[in-house]
Amino acid sequence: MPSTNLPSSWTNDADFQTQEYIRESARSIWFDNPVDLNASEYGMGTKQWVCIRKKYADPNTTDATWHAYSTPALWSYYAQDGDAGTGVIADSDNDTIVLSLKADGYNNELTQQSVITIYNGATAVATTVTNVSVKDSLNNTYPSQTWITYSGNIVTATFPENAINLSDKQLLVTVTATAVVDGEPVTRNIVITILGVHFGSDGVSYKLGVSSPVIHRYANGSFYQNSLYVWCTAVRGTTTVNTYTPSNISELGDFYFTWIAPGMATERRITKNAVSLTGITEWIEINLYYGETRIDYELIYVVSDGQGGGYYESIFRAVAKGSTTPTLPTNGIALPSGSPWAHSAQNSDGSLDVWMASRWVYGDGTYDNWQGPWIISGSTGDAGIDGDTHEYIYAITINETVSPADPNSGTASTASQATSPTQDDFVPEGWTDSPQSIDENNRVE
Repeated sequence: MPSTNLPSSWTNDADFQTQEYIRESARSIWFDNPVDLNASEYGMGTKQWVCIRKKYADPNTTDATWHAYSTPALWSYYAQDGDAGTGVIADSDNDTIVLSLKADGYNNELTQQSVITIYNGATAVATTVTNVSVKDSLNNTYPSQTWITYSGNIVTATFPENAINLSDKQLLVTVTATAVVDGEPVTRNIVITILGVHFGSDGVSYKLGVSSPVIHRYANGSFYQNSLYVWCTAVRGTTTVNTYTPSNISELGDFYFTWIAPGMATERRITKNAVSLTGITEWIEINLYYGETRIDYELIYVVSDGQGGGYYESIFRAVAKGSTTPTLPTNGIALPSGSPWAHSAQNSDGSLDVWMASRWVYGDGTYDNWQGPWIISGSTGDAGIDGDTHEYIYAITINETVSPADPNSGTASTASQATSPTQDDFVPEGWTDSPQSIDENNRVE
């Protein structure tokens, strides 16, 4: 936002008392009529600023003269649309269950669980599994409760020894889960794969582990975590035999980890315990291989409530003329009910000074600090057509942090005369003579 300590060097210029005067060096960014902020010409995030100078007689003079332009105040803002959040998705913390097979293709004993969670954006909501169905990759259907049970949001796979021969097929478990999102019931399906692998060992199976089932992205675009940790757990039945990370998984011989993400042509080996999330925008897939066979994987989505967006909130306060600068509201919270500040400006009849303050409200509902306040009204000028005693100028800025250059610096120049209504205080239909505030619903004034 602009500094409140601006020089008034324009007043020393020979041409300063010329009507509609703007310095030559400032003409590239300041001009004497507001412009339409549109995406085709200016793009999202463009700001328009306003200054005013007034013509009046000082107490020790008889002739009215123009005085220095005021501090730049935000006039309008072409707010950036928010990026879409990830919506409502279902996720399992165990996408693949690996059954260790004997030489004849039948399984060794194993019990494993998968936790199912429905996310609304980045928020996990209470989830209930309502159904499971089981068939194999050859399209044979199995009674769902034979090996697969569920309770709450947990699906449990229990395979006694020699329960099934998986030498030539996989099992596909379709899980149906429900949740309530924004007061409405939602249903999502997710598939868990049960894979049989010959490890050539005494009933040991291997399970991939990752440090987080999802990647949380904040509304400002940053991530809750910078990396994912991966490991492999060796299990016999319900007993953990050992745990391996990328740094020591070579002890198992032909086992290794890989990862892949959108935009990558091939998978990359994971050689460090932590996988950096730099550049991940949608999802990352972590894989566990035994030789050329992928025996487990986790597809980890980026979940977010959306980012970008937001708007400028402007507030106004009318005080007795000549009063001290009013105190700004408390930062970081919504404008309290009963505050002397309001979102609509009050017209001044000459006995009141109207002040304005503004702040940026982010798409996630958090706030920047209040900026200002700036006085935006004063006493009624001498009689005459509009523009004789007050003049406004406007500026455009493209990014969200830099205000326009001070109009009270540079070299002199005279702007062309603008036309204006001949009726004093003329207000066309659909217009008002005081700012009405830009907010989430009315982004440009």
